[in-house]
Amino acid sequence: MDDASVRRLDLRLHATRTPSHPAIVCGDVRLSYAELEALANRIANVFRGLGLQRGAHVASLLGNRPEALAVAWGAYRCGLYLTPLATTLAPAELAYLVGDCDARAVIVDTALEALAAPLADDSAGGIHRLSFGGSIAGFTPIEPLIATAGATPHEAECAGALMVYTSGTTGAPKGVHRPLPPPDFAGTPAFAADLHTLFG
Repeated sequence: MDDASVRRLDLRLHATRTPSHPAIVCGDVRLSYAELEALANRIANVFRGLGLQRGAHVASLLGNRPEALAVAWGAYRCGLYLTPLATTLAPAELAYLVGDCDARAVIVDTALEALAAPLADDSAGGIHRLSFGGSIAGFTPIEPLIATAGATPHEAECAGALMVYTSGTTGAPKGVHRPLPPPDFAGTPAFAADLHTLFG
């Protein structure tokens, strides 16, 4: 995909040019580009409020809910690595990935409570555990934090990246750890092209 095609996937570009157009339709939930942009900014500001610094890792177990894309953009705008966790994995496998990527924050969907339960273990310490969709044991609902976070871009935005896992050749999944883009990178994140490949 050429640079111009990737640029057309930029959320902020669409939020500026066509703010009222639908960005996400997921069941009965519809988010416009402007709404998705504001949510991504709020989530980015939540991450900053938690003290997450450039290069820190966030793991998400969110399934097919619209907030998953806002979390990806929010993490990107803070210079964070995001590791999306597959809902097809066993709880022990999910716990391994969270530990292996050294996640400083874990965000889960309350609808996936059974999978998320092992991730509530705070023996490692220093991990922020957040939930979408209400409360589950060991996690703090993120909605109140989002509601009080600013919806405008932070003046010190910097680019993050995805860290995905492969199946590995020795049995254990292997994280694909790529260098972060330069702090002043102003292009569209590579994951936007990945999303285009996956969903069209």
